Amino acid sequence: MDYFKNYIIVSGHGAADDRFVAVDRAYRAAGIADYNLVQVSSILPEGAILRTPEDLRSELRKGSILHCALAQSVTNLQRTLTTAVAVARSQSRLDEIGVIMEFVDEFASDPSEWIHERMKEQAEYQVKTAAQQAMLDRGYSSVDIMVEVASDTISKYIGQTDYHHYVASVSAVAFW
Repeated sequence: MDYFKNYIIVSGHGAADDRFVAVDRAYRAAGIADYNLVQVSSILPEGAILRTPEDLRSELRKGSILHCALAQSVTNLQRTLTTAVAVARSQSRLDEIGVIMEFVDEFASDPSEWIHERMKEQAEYQVKTAAQQAMLDRGYSSVDIMVEVASDTISKYIGQTDYHHYVASVSAVAFW
């Protein structure tokens, strides 16, 4: 069986007057909008190599199928959306599988940038802790963990000329 040999970790957020356009803009910001996304469960294939979004664009034609472990959310409420993904793999056995954890949450909006940053930090902590525990459960005590977080809030658009009714957030690990 063929395994996916390459992966990227991406995130993005988008805003629009339409929920579907907001999600599309989040995918575009993450660099995965021009592919047919197929959601997969949360195992990093053995021996997979971390690549860049530029590698994806140069190696996979637009419109191709792209498998993703995906965390996404969209809202039109006074909420802050946060999505995150974490990839954990053994430091000594890169030829082994790894785990991916996805995180999605909505928090009551607060206009304070300080609060917004604390929410992102909390999301990163939770997804990282879960990934580390999953690797410990598999017998790996020494792991590398990479995290990608996206967040947006409607409150930052209120009162602006480009006010949007929907915000979307996406974080993903994409395989090809």
